[in-house]
Amino acid sequence: MRVRDLLDLPALRLRVVWTDAALTSRDVAGAVVTDLADPTRFVRAGDLVLTGLVWWSPDDGAAKADRFAEAVAAAHAAALLAGEETHGEVPAVLADACRRHSVPLLAVPADTDFRAVTDAVYLRRWGGLDATAGPALPESARRELDRLLTDGAPLDDVLTAACAPLGDLACYVVTTTGRVLARTASATAPIEPGEDVRRRVGTTLRIDAGATVYDTWLVHAPTTAGTPPGALREIAETISRFQRAQDQRLDADRKTANRLATAITTRSDETVLRAALRRCGLPADGPYLVHSLTMDDSATAARALAEALAELPNVVGVLPRGEAIAIQSGTSAPPPALWEALQACDPRNPLVAGTSTALDGPDQLPAGLTQARHAAEISRSTGALTTSAGEQTGFEALVSGLDPLLRKAFRRRVLGPLLDRDTVLLDTVTTFLACDGSWARTARTLHVHVNTVHYRIERAEEALGRNLSRLDDRLDLRAALLC
Repeated sequence: MRVRDLLDLPALRLRVVWTDAALTSRDVAGAVVTDLADPTRFVRAGDLVLTGLVWWSPDDGAAKADRFAEAVAAAHAAALLAGEETHGEVPAVLADACRRHSVPLLAVPADTDFRAVTDAVYLRRWGGLDATAGPALPESARRELDRLLTDGAPLDDVLTAACAPLGDLACYVVTTTGRVLARTASATAPIEPGEDVRRRVGTTLRIDAGATVYDTWLVHAPTTAGTPPGALREIAETISRFQRAQDQRLDADRKTANRLATAITTRSDETVLRAALRRCGLPADGPYLVHSLTMDDSATAARALAEALAELPNVVGVLPRGEAIAIQSGTSAPPPALWEALQACDPRNPLVAGTSTALDGPDQLPAGLTQARHAAEISRSTGALTTSAGEQTGFEALVSGLDPLLRKAFRRRVLGPLLDRDTVLLDTVTTFLACDGSWARTARTLHVHVNTVHYRIERAEEALGRNLSRLDDRLDLRAALLC
């Protein structure tokens, strides 16, 4: 399929904003939908990039549009398709940017669903394979698959039916973290949590229905010997239809989860929280865990958190500023290996996660969110992927989980005179506290005479207005140094 073929599909009603004849002959390998300001990590060579332009506003001017077009060009995408619903039209600055970077730009009318575009792309591409190599699956099997998809059959049943005409084909559907979603009866080789099946012997195809790398599915067959050409692609297309239908069914659940998340952040009363929990399908009584995960984008964070907790009863809601939170029934947290597998999906986009202590009832959920955020801040400070508030018992952990701006302000307020004046005195105070207030140990550590230590501490006390013989002042200074 080529870019110009899209314009021959009247149902899509696409309009050319800018291109030239040579660029419309580019081959289309797939399609990806994104509203990230930097789409680089999700775009592959030959992809059509569909964006609703949520990432841009008229106040952003031309620079942001230029960066987006440059990223699409650098990824060697086939074309950019921009939706008109958000702004009523495709911004002129984006058209100028696409012209500069030689990216074909098509406008998608507000009443044309992006899913219709992606479906058309994959049906056209794989239909072409069938036309040259003959149908890989018989018509009766296709009708049965249509029936199963319409009836909302389980994924195991859909995969088994898709593979049935191919004999004893071993086939898996897995996530990028190695979580097995479905397998045929002959697929008996275990897949370990966190394993990347793309490293295994065999054929692996990526399902392009996922919105992010964290909810991408893979179809893996250890061997395709004797399988008709294009058969695995037909199976992958069937699974992509299943995933899209499932995603549509989950839309309402996500909105309900967002309302629960809002009720927790606004500290609604217990009656409201109980009702919101019931609407989400969670028990109205604990125990619960609250998880907080922050990334560059809230929707991406929600997809990652949903994958981390997929085997546990939970709901995930989206909050502003790149945060997603999950309310989990029970106290069994995901294993560390799962967080590592998530991070491996996109090493350039660091995960920052935190988990609350066990909570007895709905009234504790707002406090649990505070704990989870505090634990996430500890993760950020220490470089850990995730931190549990229940495992933090030290003063250092307590301080490191405070808001960065609060830590900076406290440090400046307490240590300001030494920060601006004398690092020697600051080092002496630091060593003195680390040595538990021992003058002799401090002198040995600093390789100075004990009288020098006394002199320096006296000067530091004068500058700071503190008395290091008092426990409260020692604690204040210790906290400031940890900040």
